[in-house]
Amino acid sequence: MSYLKLAENLFLGKNELNRLIKFLDTDGFRNFLLNSSTKFGLIYNDSINDFPSGRIVTGTSVTPSPTIKSKEIKAIDSNGNFIYRDETDNISLPQNNIWYWIRISFQYSIIEKGTVSINTAGVLTGTNT
Repeated sequence: MSYLKLAENLFLGKNELNRLIKFLDTDGFRNFLLNSSTKFGLIYNDSINDFPSGRIVTGTSVTPSPTIKSKEIKAIDSNGNFIYRDETDNISLPQNNIWYWIRISFQYSIIEKGTVSINTAGVLTGTNT
């Protein structure tokens, strides 16, 4: 990791912004995370002495067939990517008495929750962002 010099009134082009991303992401926190981790997968929270991430419980819908609910998922993969998924309810499974595995993997997304608006004075406001 190296130092990145930024000055006021400096125009950053595509190459400079890509270098900034590499400096903060690849060479920064992700490098630290990969070098200080021994295992990857669902995140265990020692402070609450519980393992709620990705826990599967009975879903709320029982008709036409019972469903399952996946609690909030927090995980890290072997590439240092953070995996997050909100609690998901009413996942249907075939009713054939066969065991099923639920797999998770990282998928990049630029979609953010919330809304942003700019008024006529140029003021940017957002909710849930």
